[in-house]
Amino acid sequence: MADQLDRAPTATARATAPATVPATLPATVPATVLGTGLATGLLLAAAPSPAQAVHTVSTAAAATDPCTPLVALVALAAWVLAGWVLLTALLLAGGRLPGLVGRGARGACRRVAPYALRRLVEVALGLTVAAGALGASPAS
Repeated sequence: MADQLDRAPTATARATAPATVPATLPATVPATVLGTGLATGLLLAAAPSPAQAVHTVSTAAAATDPCTPLVALVALAAWVLAGWVLLTALLLAGGRLPGLVGRGARGACRRVAPYALRRLVEVALGLTVAAGALGASPAS
Protein backbone atom coordinates (compact mmCIF):
# COMPACT_ATOMS: atom_id res chain seq x y z
CA MET A 1 0.00 0.00 0.00
CA ALA A 2 2.77 2.46 0.90
CA ASP A 3 4.52 1.53 -2.35
CA GLN A 4 1.48 2.65 -4.34
CA LEU A 5 1.32 6.00 -2.56
CA ASP A 6 5.00 6.78 -3.20
CA ARG A 7 4.79 6.34 -6.97
CA ALA A 8 4.39 9.28 -9.32
CA PRO A 9 1.05 9.61 -11.11
CA THR A 10 0.73 7.87 -14.45
CA ALA A 11 0.41 9.69 -17.76
CA THR A 12 -3.37 9.17 -17.79
CA ALA A 13 -3.71 10.54 -14.28
CA ARG A 14 -1.69 13.62 -15.27
CA ALA A 15 -3.71 14.10 -18.46
CA THR A 16 -7.04 13.97 -16.63
CA ALA A 17 -6.00 16.15 -13.70
CA PRO A 18 -7.71 19.56 -13.75
CA ALA A 19 -5.55 22.50 -14.74
CA THR A 20 -5.09 25.30 -12.29
CA VAL A 21 -6.28 28.74 -13.30
CA PRO A 22 -4.46 31.80 -11.97
CA ALA A 23 -6.66 34.56 -10.58
CA THR A 24 -4.91 37.44 -12.40
CA LEU A 25 -3.64 38.02 -15.89
CA PRO A 26 0.10 38.55 -16.46
CA ALA A 27 1.63 41.99 -16.91
CA THR A 28 2.30 41.36 -20.64
CA VAL A 29 -1.39 41.69 -21.53
CA PRO A 30 -1.37 45.53 -21.84
CA ALA A 31 1.65 45.39 -24.17
CA THR A 32 -0.05 42.73 -26.27
CA VAL A 33 -3.27 44.75 -26.43
CA LEU A 34 -1.25 47.79 -27.54
CA GLY A 35 0.51 45.72 -30.23
CA THR A 36 -2.79 44.30 -31.43
CA GLY A 37 -4.24 47.81 -31.56
CA LEU A 38 -1.29 49.01 -33.63
CA ALA A 39 -1.68 46.08 -36.03
CA THR A 40 -5.39 46.80 -36.40
CA GLY A 41 -4.62 50.48 -36.98
CA LEU A 42 -2.18 49.50 -39.71
CA LEU A 43 -4.85 47.29 -41.27
CA LEU A 44 -7.30 50.21 -41.11
CA ALA A 45 -4.80 52.54 -42.78
CA ALA A 46 -3.53 50.18 -45.47
CA ALA A 47 -6.64 48.22 -46.41
CA PRO A 48 -10.20 49.13 -47.26
CA SER A 49 -12.84 48.60 -44.59
CA PRO A 50 -14.64 45.24 -44.60
CA ALA A 51 -17.84 46.80 -46.00
CA GLN A 52 -15.91 48.58 -48.73
CA ALA A 53 -14.03 45.37 -49.59
CA VAL A 54 -17.26 43.36 -49.86
CA HIS A 55 -18.75 46.04 -52.11
CA THR A 56 -15.65 46.07 -54.33
CA VAL A 57 -15.61 42.27 -54.63
CA SER A 58 -19.34 42.11 -55.37
CA THR A 59 -18.99 44.68 -58.17
CA ALA A 60 -15.80 43.19 -59.62
CA ALA A 61 -17.23 42.99 -63.15
CA ALA A 62 -17.57 46.78 -63.30
CA ALA A 63 -14.02 47.49 -62.06
CA THR A 64 -11.77 49.34 -64.48
CA ASP A 65 -8.57 48.16 -62.78
CA PRO A 66 -8.28 44.35 -62.66
CA CYS A 67 -6.18 44.49 -59.47
CA THR A 68 -8.79 46.36 -57.41
CA PRO A 69 -11.04 43.33 -56.73
CA LEU A 70 -8.00 41.21 -55.90
CA VAL A 71 -6.72 43.78 -53.38
CA ALA A 72 -10.21 44.02 -51.89
CA LEU A 73 -10.40 40.21 -51.60
CA VAL A 74 -7.02 40.07 -49.85
CA ALA A 75 -8.12 42.88 -47.51
CA LEU A 76 -11.33 41.00 -46.75
CA ALA A 77 -9.31 37.86 -45.95
CA ALA A 78 -7.07 39.92 -43.63
CA TRP A 79 -10.13 41.28 -41.80
CA VAL A 80 -11.59 37.78 -41.43
CA LEU A 81 -8.31 36.45 -40.05
CA ALA A 82 -7.97 39.42 -37.66
CA GLY A 83 -11.50 38.78 -36.41
CA TRP A 84 -10.75 35.08 -35.95
CA VAL A 85 -7.64 35.81 -33.90
CA LEU A 86 -9.56 38.39 -31.84
CA LEU A 87 -12.35 35.87 -31.19
CA THR A 88 -9.76 33.29 -30.15
CA ALA A 89 -8.11 35.77 -27.78
CA LEU A 90 -11.45 36.69 -26.21
CA LEU A 91 -12.41 33.04 -25.76
CA LEU A 92 -9.00 32.21 -24.27
CA ALA A 93 -9.30 35.09 -21.82
CA GLY A 94 -12.87 34.04 -21.02
CA GLY A 95 -11.65 30.50 -20.48
CA ARG A 96 -9.60 31.76 -17.54
CA LEU A 97 -12.80 32.64 -15.67
CA PRO A 98 -14.02 30.17 -13.07
CA GLY A 99 -17.19 28.14 -13.29
CA LEU A 100 -19.60 27.51 -16.11
CA VAL A 101 -18.61 30.63 -18.07
CA GLY A 102 -14.96 29.56 -18.17
CA ARG A 103 -15.82 25.99 -19.14
CA GLY A 104 -18.10 27.24 -21.91
CA ALA A 105 -15.45 29.62 -23.24
CA ARG A 106 -12.79 26.89 -23.19
CA GLY A 107 -15.10 24.51 -25.05
CA ALA A 108 -16.02 27.13 -27.63
CA CYS A 109 -12.36 28.02 -28.10
CA ARG A 110 -11.47 24.39 -28.75
CA ARG A 111 -14.15 24.30 -31.46
CA VAL A 112 -13.28 27.65 -33.06
CA ALA A 113 -9.48 27.57 -33.16
CA PRO A 114 -6.95 24.80 -33.74
CA TYR A 115 -4.38 24.03 -31.05
CA ALA A 116 -1.54 25.87 -32.84
CA LEU A 117 -3.50 29.14 -32.99
CA ARG A 118 -4.65 28.81 -29.38
CA ARG A 119 -1.06 28.23 -28.27
CA LEU A 120 0.27 31.19 -30.29
CA VAL A 121 -2.38 33.50 -28.85
CA GLU A 122 -1.71 32.21 -25.32
CA VAL A 123 1.99 32.91 -25.71
CA ALA A 124 1.34 36.32 -27.26
CA LEU A 125 -1.00 37.26 -24.42
CA GLY A 126 1.34 35.82 -21.84
CA LEU A 127 -1.38 33.57 -20.42
CA THR A 128 0.97 30.61 -20.30
CA VAL A 129 4.65 30.03 -20.35
CA ALA A 130 5.86 28.47 -23.56
CA ALA A 131 7.24 25.11 -22.58
CA GLY A 132 10.37 24.18 -24.42
CA ALA A 133 13.30 21.91 -24.00
CA LEU A 134 16.12 23.83 -22.41
CA GLY A 135 19.47 22.36 -23.10
CA ALA A 136 22.23 22.38 -20.54
CA SER A 137 24.65 25.21 -21.10
CA PRO A 138 28.34 24.84 -20.42
CA ALA A 139 29.74 26.55 -17.37
CA SER A 140 31.52 29.76 -18.13
